[in-house]
Amino acid sequence: MRAMPDGFTTGTTGAYRFSDDADIIGNLIYRDRDSYTDGNGDTVPWTGERITSGYMKATLRPADGHELKLGAILQRYSDQITGSSGSTSPTLSRYDTDTTNQTYTAAYTWKPDDNELIDFSANAYHNRTRAEQTQVWPTSAIGNFRYYDVATTGFNVKNSSRFDAWEMAHTLTYGLDYYYLEASSEAAHFGAGEQQGYGGFLQWQGDYDNWLQLIAAVRYDGYQLDGETKTVPPEEASMSGDRWSPRLTVGVTPLEGFQLYGTYSEGYRAPGLQDVYRGGGAHGSGDTYVPNLLLQPETARNWEAGVNLKYDDILAAGDLFRAKVNVFHTDVEDYIEVDLRPDVTRTAINIGDARLKGIEAEAVYDYGWGFVNLAGALIDAKVVSGVYSGQALTNTPLDRFSATLGFRMLEDQLTVGAQYLSVGKITRTNRTQPNEPTIVDDGFDLINVFANWRINDHAKLDFAVDNVFDTAYTDPQSAWSTSAATEQGKGRTFKVALTGRIGG
Repeated sequence: MRAMPDGFTTGTTGAYRFSDDADIIGNLIYRDRDSYTDGNGDTVPWTGERITSGYMKATLRPADGHELKLGAILQRYSDQITGSSGSTSPTLSRYDTDTTNQTYTAAYTWKPDDNELIDFSANAYHNRTRAEQTQVWPTSAIGNFRYYDVATTGFNVKNSSRFDAWEMAHTLTYGLDYYYLEASSEAAHFGAGEQQGYGGFLQWQGDYDNWLQLIAAVRYDGYQLDGETKTVPPEEASMSGDRWSPRLTVGVTPLEGFQLYGTYSEGYRAPGLQDVYRGGGAHGSGDTYVPNLLLQPETARNWEAGVNLKYDDILAAGDLFRAKVNVFHTDVEDYIEVDLRPDVTRTAINIGDARLKGIEAEAVYDYGWGFVNLAGALIDAKVVSGVYSGQALTNTPLDRFSATLGFRMLEDQLTVGAQYLSVGKITRTNRTQPNEPTIVDDGFDLINVFANWRINDHAKLDFAVDNVFDTAYTDPQSAWSTSAATEQGKGRTFKVALTGRIGG
């Protein structure tokens, strides 16, 4: 008989409304669980964890049209990490890890009822994450300590102005954003230095007679990275860049409920601090991971086209049908990834150009006492030039399909249903041994069931069984080790949650 892992999660939420102009809400959650088992009944090593988290949010409305929200989220994680996920190698490095995460936010909005030119919002935030890792295996390295500490502070502001002219409804939206990131880590294993990103955008939307929608936008992005080389002695080094990126969308609704659209857009991804100034860690050791001060930002050109459907009262009064089909093609220049070829110094490089193309579709039919939801995607994502040409990208969505069927009963107080989920396989070349045979990571199929019972206005009971048939599987895109003794995915999992409310 299979041994079931022990664990529990508990949470408490409280809220108080001082008046129509002031309220506060807070939440506290604690989770403690052992390592879970896979579909074969084997314990997946080092997946146990203890988590304590809480948040507090206060909302103030000092005057009509003005709102200020202040929030804080505090989290602490205790778990164990390994140098190669899932591997049971006797020489594999393992660390006991304590991670704290703090996030503070302030959001202000101003939207007067009598002025369509003002729909203003401003957000400021600060986040800090610190992880302290103490080595517990192998025995020769017990007690070794490392850490990383990353703090990010930023803000964004935007405003929308609406007006009518030339027989069209116009919306002009414009804004600015900025962030400053500072990081430090033991031997720069996770990157160390400073990173700044800044930008602004302007977007115009025009709507004509409920059948034509035009959107034209342009965005400016800039960045700067400051860190140290791995020379002896180390030297200060900086890199920076910027770019303008346009976007154009045309939407046409020739018939009510039937919309066609097409979009052309460009994107810009600046290299990150870890890409450039990392010192070691995974895929390298000691000082073998070196900065690449010639690393270029990624740029993308994307085409999309699709159709949106929206119909009511089709087969019966009160039913509804919603559907969306989207076809896309994206070309990425100077794709950034770590060079894992043998006898090559570990560093992030522009491995070449990449291409992503595919089709995504989703449809839902709700008939009051039940619903059907279908969603799927067929995606081809690969490197098309450079040293890894022809290989699949490892961090993009895979082919997938899901179908959810649900029923409502007891005057909509009880909802029961089931979901089928299928994720496709991925075929790729071993990045560390490019001349070796291709690797096929299999996809998986799961059945999940659920039930939600609204007992009354103050209590709700949720029940679910994930992976009903105890399928043994591993996420095809994960970094799960080829030498792992178990599968990565959870086996049959029962979930029960009772939510109660005290007060109004």
